[in-house]
Amino acid sequence: MAGKQSTPDPNPFGFFFAPLRFAIWLVLTCCGLALLSLVMQIAVAKLAWPPGQGQDRMHALARAEALHLGLADNAMSYRIGRHLAESIYALEFRATGLHRVVVEHRPLPVISKLAANFGEEIRIAMTGTWLVGFRLAAAAGVLWLVVLVWVIGLADGLSERAARRECAGRESANLYHRAKYFHFFGLPVALAMYCTLPFEVSPALMFYPIVLATALLSRMQWKYYKKYL
Repeated sequence: MAGKQSTPDPNPFGFFFAPLRFAIWLVLTCCGLALLSLVMQIAVAKLAWPPGQGQDRMHALARAEALHLGLADNAMSYRIGRHLAESIYALEFRATGLHRVVVEHRPLPVISKLAANFGEEIRIAMTGTWLVGFRLAAAAGVLWLVVLVWVIGLADGLSERAARRECAGRESANLYHRAKYFHFFGLPVALAMYCTLPFEVSPALMFYPIVLATALLSRMQWKYYKKYL
């Protein structure tokens, strides 16, 4: 019986373009996260919070996140969160001209009309950039743990894969693809919801399940990677 033929890679230069694809994906992800946070905060302010209390509530949420990061001691995690918040603010409000209209009271076409109709919501979203920045910094603080458990899952999964190949075990492409999709889409969506939803959420209740799910999905993904290379 002839051995299994390996299919040549249709894109041999894909490896060299991988850093560019990753950079584009990262930029698009950051822009999408900033837009999602803006929509979430305005929607909650309009539908869930009483009129006139939104900015105070958002400020309280942002301050609570800052205290988690070490506001009193001016910790590095707090400084990182502050810089992230300033970057998000520059992207959402300085680049679009909303800062000049709402804060500096300088008229701009179209933007001035938008600010007149949604002034309170825009101010809430401006305060909400601090909430998003601090939560991103909190997520970055556990990134090393996520990478560690992913590597452990990788090693354990490849060991299980080697044993399955030697014993002619069952191959399941469905399990591999489901673990891959949940890993690369489900977990980032959960993290994005945590960073953008303007509600008080304990970081421990959010990050422990993400770390555990990362380990389990990484192990399943590489266990059922392919029987043959």
